[in-house]
Amino acid sequence: MENDVRPAETQRRLGRSLALSWRGFLTCYVAEPEYDYSRRNGSPLMDAELSQLLDGFPIYLTLPVQWGDQDAFGHVNNTVYLRWFESARIAYSHRVGFEQLDATQTVAPILAAISCNYRKQIRFPDTVHIGARITKIGRTSMTMEHRVVSGQLRGIAAEGDSVVVTYDYVEKKPIPVPIALREAIAKLEHKVELAGLGTR
Repeated sequence: MENDVRPAETQRRLGRSLALSWRGFLTCYVAEPEYDYSRRNGSPLMDAELSQLLDGFPIYLTLPVQWGDQDAFGHVNNTVYLRWFESARIAYSHRVGFEQLDATQTVAPILAAISCNYRKQIRFPDTVHIGARITKIGRTSMTMEHRVVSGQLRGIAAEGDSVVVTYDYVEKKPIPVPIALREAIAKLEHKVELAGLGTR
């Protein structure tokens, strides 16, 4: 039969479809600071304001605040900020080619720690800009700084840090940050010192 697709083939097709969809999402939302995301999303922030607030962040995402992001207190729930951090972290990893470093797909980032300092309450409707940058590279880990800028509030709503470890999911242990990744990050951040070997 023409429509007789075996389960294994169905799974392979689904996997390819999901991979393409995920790559498409990242392609749409990985942004250079000079791109005019503020006007596209209806944010009251002017280009100069946004550039100043996200100065030094080579990667940022612009996302609309959803009604469902709010909790019973009428503001965006604290856990949503961590999801925004995650989205920016994934976009950053995609930009520096983390997923292309290992042909077997056994080496990938794993989150070791995360923190968030909440500065202002965000409410619907709003547009947020989430910046990500690497501030330190150790032997097996990287420290990433996050910043959430609210369009409606015209300022920084939250800041945080996360520690990401280069992890071998087969051997189940951290591995040294690859040289290729160090160089890609140093180039993106315009910081030659990040290409050097870390100690942790």
